[in-house]
Amino acid sequence: MLVSSDDANQCVVSTSDTKLRMNNIKSMIDNVSNITAQIATAAEEQSVVADEINKNIYTIESISKQNTESAEHVNENSTQMSKSADELEGLSSTFR
Repeated sequence: MLVSSDDANQCVVSTSDTKLRMNNIKSMIDNVSNITAQIATAAEEQSVVADEINKNIYTIESISKQNTESAEHVNENSTQMSKSADELEGLSSTFR
């Protein structure tokens, strides 16, 4: 009977120890789950920011192309105005 009582006590101690270890494991799993959720949230936020950067780069590229085209038109118009000014100067000299 004494042996059975000792065995029962050892079983209780062992069960308590197992319960404590299982609670520690659960706590660690919960911690890993929380960290994983934080990483997922950060990755999603970074993806949104990266998409916004890509849109802004596209916009900048488009505006740069428009500026280049406008500069080319200004250059062409300046050349044409210079030619017109030379022609006007030539025509006005005939009236002198």
